Parts: sequence; structure tokens; C-alpha cells
Amino acid sequence: MKHNAHLIDLESAGGLQLAARSSGFGDETVPAESLATVVLRMDALDDAQVVRLRRAAEEVSLQPLWRPGATHEQRLFLAGDRRQFHALSAALQILDPVLAPELDGLLQADARRHWSWSVRGRQLQAGPRTLVMGVLNVTPDSFSDGGRHADPGRAVEHGLEMVEAGADLVDVGGESTRPGAARVSAAEESERVLPVIRALARQSDVTLSVDTSRAAVAAQALETGARVVNDISALGFDDAMADVVAKSRAGLVMMHMQGTPQSMQQTPAYHDVLAEVLAHLREALDRALDAGITPEQVVLDPGIGFGKGLDHNLTLLRHAGSLRALGRPVLVGTSRKAFVGQITGRPVEQRLAGSLGSLAAAVTSGA
Repeated sequence: MKHNAHLIDLESAGGLQLAARSSGFGDETVPAESLATVVLRMDALDDAQVVRLRRAAEEVSLQPLWRPGATHEQRLFLAGDRRQFHALSAALQILDPVLAPELDGLLQADARRHWSWSVRGRQLQAGPRTLVMGVLNVTPDSFSDGGRHADPGRAVEHGLEMVEAGADLVDVGGESTRPGAARVSAAEESERVLPVIRALARQSDVTLSVDTSRAAVAAQALETGARVVNDISALGFDDAMADVVAKSRAGLVMMHMQGTPQSMQQTPAYHDVLAEVLAHLREALDRALDAGITPEQVVLDPGIGFGKGLDHNLTLLRHAGSLRALGRPVLVGTSRKAFVGQITGRPVEQRLAGSLGSLAAAVTSGA
């Protein structure tokens, strides 16, 4: 989908004003009495495509919103309801048979509420209920737990406690990815995670995930009992990672991050955070599929707190449902992160309620 098409749910005409300002097209909005409930955005359209889209929109009473002054590579926003967008897709079958399949695919993805996630021969069902991933940091410098589980025995004990509490997955990480964290060697990372994964695999049937961006660590973890690779770089840090995942048929979480953990929170900046995160994850998904990874193996993560300011994080949580445009389940991680502290004024150890509230907001928004 080269036009980065996605839907943005709206609460009111005031939501349209917010969308207009954040997209850099001024304060034009639909009238306050409009009954529009959703906006379709499409990027990188040529002049002919814009003309055909506007013509088809008029046929089904959709309202074009903001339009940049450029004569090429244009963006178009259309406001209406989902019924009208299905009618638009039908009209485009005649007017623009190239754009029609893209819009039809978007509408099918948007309507989907059930996914099967394939993780090394096991199928996890996402959608009938929200799956919960317990995070097990086996690092001495984690921002959220201060290294309390760096000892393998304590880590295993805590992992089993999370399983007992209802975790569907346990994600084991041996390298801190907090802002400014220094990297550790692959050998040290493996020494931290492998004993814990091995012990948990022996004592529990819970689905285990390894949080790593290194192919060598991922391969060892998968041999030891992990079924999922949680890669914050979305296959970007290690060229061999895609091959490891493809051959093992492991589950794969790909996350958006602006920069690296060492630089990501210095000056995070976006023109339109939702559109840019979507485009990044779309490109990552295409790379994964080109490498032989199946769509059913993939889950996507907008990367809350990874190269994002407070407003960026809140926008992504508010419009988490827009990520359904990519056709895969969405993973959202907010636990005890800095933006929760910015909102609540609470230190790390007192951010549980705020974390739960932010996750509830993401699920309510469509994650």
C-alpha cells in the first residue's frame, strides 16, 4: 500500500480541527454540524488520482477536507462514515481500479477483530480478548524495576508469578532499552536470558518471548524454549534477524522507534506521528514478508516512549485503532513509562494505576 492509507476515528468536529492542525493544513474543518465519524487519509497521490478520488467521493457524499498546494505527491483527507467508505470503494472499482483494491484491503483490515498469531507451531488467538504480555527484565539497570530480577533464580520465580497471575506471554529481556542505556555484548545478553528462558520453559507451558535485536541471541533463545522474538528495531539492527525468524517460524514483534535507545529521547520530532509510525511499520512488514516471514507470524508495536514526546504518545494511544490498517494485531507497552509520570506526577514505583489506565485507553481505541 504505497499511499499509506489509514482511517482516523473522530469523536467530534473538534477532532477534525485537531487533525487539521497536526497535519499542517491550517484550521479548515468540516462544519460543526457534520456527522462524520471517521477520516480517510491517503498520501503520495498524483493529480489524476486526486481528481478521481474527489469525483468518487462526491458520488457517495464524502467530504474532502484539507489539500496541500503542491501539484504532485498530494495528500487527501475524506470525512464520512464507514458505510460511505465502502460505497467509495465500490465507486472506485470503475473510476480507479488501482486505488480500489487498496481501499478495499484497508476496510477489510479495519473491520477485523480476530487474529491468529503463529508462534513456532502454536496459535495464539488475539481479539476475542486482549492478550497480556508480562515483562521480565533480567538486567541490572532496568528503569521500571531497578534490577530486582537480575538474579536468574529470582527472575524465574517472578516469571512464574506472572504466569499464575494470568500472563499469556512472558517477555525476557537481557539488555536495557531505557533512554540513554549503553549496549552490552551479545555474549553477556545471552548469559542473562538463556538460563531464565530454559528454566521457565521447563516449568511452564507459557509462551516465551525474547526481547532482543540480535540474531545470534534470538537463535539461541529459540533453541532454548522461546517462541517469539520481540525486536525493538523491527529487523533494522541485525541483517540476519529476518532469516532467523523466517527459518524458525517464530512469532515476531516489530516496533517503531525513532533513533536508538541511546538517542531516541533527545529531540523526538514528527510532522504527523500517526502517519509516520504507520509508514515505518508498513515498510518493516514489507521487509519481513520479502524475507520469507509470513503475515501470521507478525505483531506490530507503535513503540510508546521510544523516540516519542508526551503528545506523540497520547496521539498514538488515542488512535491505536488506526494501526489496524496494517492487518496485524497491535502490541502496546506503556508500563510505568515516563509519560505516565508526566501525566500523574508519580515516580516509577507508583505508576501502576496510570499504566493500567493508558492500556485501557489503547484497547478502547482499537488496539
